Amino acid sequence: MSLTFTALSLSCLSAPAAAAAKRAREPFILYRVAKGDNLYDLARRHLRHTGDFRNIQRLNRIEDPRRIRIGTLLRIPRHLLRFMPLEARILAHRGPVIIRRGGRDLPVAVGIAAKEGDELLTGTGGFVSIGLPDRSIVSLPSQSRVELHRLRRLSLTGALERLFVLKSGRARAIVTPMNRDKDDFRFSTPLAVSAVRGTEFRIAYDDRRSTAEVLDGTVDFATNFEASRQSIGRGFGAIATDGYLSPPLVLLPPPVLVNPGAIQDGETLQFSVTQPTGSHSYRAQVAQDAGFIDTVSEAVSADGRFDLPPVPEGVWFVRVAAIDPNGLEGLPATFSFRRQLYRPGQVERRRNGDARHFLFRWAEGAIPRSTHRFQLFGQNPSLPIIDEPGLTVPQYTVSNLMPGTYRWRAIILTFEDGAIRQTTLPFEQLIVSDDEQ
Repeated sequence: MSLTFTALSLSCLSAPAAAAAKRAREPFILYRVAKGDNLYDLARRHLRHTGDFRNIQRLNRIEDPRRIRIGTLLRIPRHLLRFMPLEARILAHRGPVIIRRGGRDLPVAVGIAAKEGDELLTGTGGFVSIGLPDRSIVSLPSQSRVELHRLRRLSLTGALERLFVLKSGRARAIVTPMNRDKDDFRFSTPLAVSAVRGTEFRIAYDDRRSTAEVLDGTVDFATNFEASRQSIGRGFGAIATDGYLSPPLVLLPPPVLVNPGAIQDGETLQFSVTQPTGSHSYRAQVAQDAGFIDTVSEAVSADGRFDLPPVPEGVWFVRVAAIDPNGLEGLPATFSFRRQLYRPGQVERRRNGDARHFLFRWAEGAIPRSTHRFQLFGQNPSLPIIDEPGLTVPQYTVSNLMPGTYRWRAIILTFEDGAIRQTTLPFEQLIVSDDEQ
């Protein structure tokens, strides 16, 4: 996957991911000739214009286009190749969000397609998450702008090419592990490029610098010209400014929510967090689901106290993180909380055993030829307290969880070409606390 950072590029630590970042900047695709291949057939099946086989013939100094030695490595200009367009889908959105397509601003709705060349823009209080065909997710908070620069599958190799350009603001990406070495998932800013093969990370860009924070997996961070490179693992971040690339920097640990079990019954949502050593400010986000696909609000606080807009009654989730003096956002902690408004006749509702429902989501609505397995773990890390296979939609609701710390994940089984492919998503943590007066 690729990210563009201030004069840098971010790519996965693994050699295949680093190669993906390099391939994305090269104007050629490498193809090894198989038995039965010739330039005429390759052009007919995989080039946008069949007559362009002559360009490949000249470039590779092939005398007879009908006879090519098996194993020959052909350099094929990327722009000549035929491709199949892919689409992302809107998973959730709140507040002012638009899709800009061909100079027109279009309203968004859950389930509609975002296509190659589109831009996603969020205004103040706007949030949006999109899902890709491989179940990767990209989420944008307020005041962000991203172009879906490339979203396609190459006919020649079957490789997926997905390039997102972050033009301003912030983004979070959860990238499903890739099954083909030639697949390319990148996120770029005007100053750098990154490539990963399955990880979770955040990026931010303004006109002065870029930052990257790795929450899971490993990312390789390099200058555009690869003059320097940093491998950044889970729990580390990096900063890029014009002509400077920081070494990997340790992210701050997650802060702890004060009285996380307190029922939110005021006019607004009010939270406060402990202050880890070295923190400069704090960020809080509120979402309807534990995976923060459907984020509804966020705020930054200098003193660890938050006053956020109200939400309807029910169980919600708050995610908090500390921000260091460099502007790097630390590891997050997620807590559930209950929103309850009290009216006459309902004063004791918090103590009368009313059910609390916890909604877990991990992808968009039904995925063709797929089933889902939800697992929730308590104190025993090897024995799930809930293990629910055979789900047809990527979400699951649990009622009345006891106070404690939980870990949860989803496993997706996809049936393709007579085979079963399993995708195991990374663990997420959830803290459930006692309801308090």
